[in-house]
Amino acid sequence: AEERFESWPQTRSCPNTGVTPNQQGIYPMLLLGQLLLGIGAVPIQPFGISYIDDYASKKNSPLYLGILLAVTSIGPAFGFITGSLMLRIYVDFDKLLPEDIQLDLKDLRWVGAWWLGFLVASCLLFLTALPYLFFPRNMPKEVSQSNLIKSLEGILVWSKKMTLTTEFPEIALRMLRNPMYMLVVLALVNLAALLSGLATFMAKFIEKQFSQPVSFSTMMIGGVGIPMGVLGTVLGGVLMRRFSLSVNGASKLCTTAIFLCMLSALPLLFIGCPTQDVAGYAEGSEVANSVNYTECRCVGGLHFARPGTCGSGCQHLLLPFMVLLGLTAFIASFSQTPSCVMILREVPPEDKSFAVGVQYMLFRVLAFMPGPVLYGSVIDTTCILWGKKCGKETSCHYYDLNRFRNRFLGLQVVFVCGALLCYLLTVVVLRKRDKNQEEYQMVNNLNRPENTKEKELLT
Repeated sequence: AEERFESWPQTRSCPNTGVTPNQQGIYPMLLLGQLLLGIGAVPIQPFGISYIDDYASKKNSPLYLGILLAVTSIGPAFGFITGSLMLRIYVDFDKLLPEDIQLDLKDLRWVGAWWLGFLVASCLLFLTALPYLFFPRNMPKEVSQSNLIKSLEGILVWSKKMTLTTEFPEIALRMLRNPMYMLVVLALVNLAALLSGLATFMAKFIEKQFSQPVSFSTMMIGGVGIPMGVLGTVLGGVLMRRFSLSVNGASKLCTTAIFLCMLSALPLLFIGCPTQDVAGYAEGSEVANSVNYTECRCVGGLHFARPGTCGSGCQHLLLPFMVLLGLTAFIASFSQTPSCVMILREVPPEDKSFAVGVQYMLFRVLAFMPGPVLYGSVIDTTCILWGKKCGKETSCHYYDLNRFRNRFLGLQVVFVCGALLCYLLTVVVLRKRDKNQEEYQMVNNLNRPENTKEKELLT
């Protein structure tokens, strides 16, 4: 074949690799923002969950907790949807004229206006925080007077203990020695790690696997996956309230939900597109960057080719994939409210807020921080063509789609299996505890004076 190509401008000078003062201040600002978000979330998460359980009746508490957890999940859904709209806008639209932007959404070099999300989110956070200033000093109560007094006494004891720094390690160790608490929290940590992978990289997975624009991929996550999870969370609370499930019932519900979730997640491993063949490229070979080939015989009457993907031709598989993904999110979310109820019922009243606080701390330390790093590292192992700029590797241009699918979704199956194992162990622990209580009750009954004759007969 006759090969003639026109190289795009290669005379661009490499930028200075030194860090400017403006760049040095960005990372501390991001850390400060995350710190403030964490402080602002305390009244809603640890204290809010404990408050609902104390002031609501035991029958209605699971339903209210389910609504709280579901509404908390609406935020990410709204963020994904608005983010997809913002990614349709070019990143430098405020600096360039519309006629100067020569790229479109399908171009691999397109970068959306990611920074708009921070501005919109900060304004909405400010507006939604204002109603808290108008909450009454005393809220209406659904619990009986005796239960309320008991709960308030527990909170008072907890607050007194927390004023003494020497008591903090003792309370923390008491939490860590509680097998039911630790098993439920570890199960939720596995699910949180799975969620971190979905939230961070599922849009990228859909983009690469099914040849979809980034904005459309983000819309799929916010419009399908998260809403199904919200619905499952609410229905989990409804089931807890409708059947008045105890801790044993909640444990069995969580185990069943995660087992069904694993069954629905396994077929996802087999729904995807094969790796595309690129003319003139084989894995491990080098190709020229920024090249526009002309008068190519292999492309028919067009006689030209340009950089970019030709599409995988299997976009029709996106629909069954999203149906299974939404079903998996729906089933897995049934475990959220029962897990929260199990944690609140398995700790002393004075330790409720502290227990929920430790739970969210473990989420961030064991799931939300290392989770995206782990997923990103796994995805990087599937790259077969890295971009290069100024002698350094940049982003991945070409993935082995089969490896990408198997490793990315396989890692999620691993986390589901970890959660399932923890929930199965809660069933075992509760069954063993109930058996010990029955034996203890039997011994007490035999030791009563009126049962001495029965005891003699048994001996």
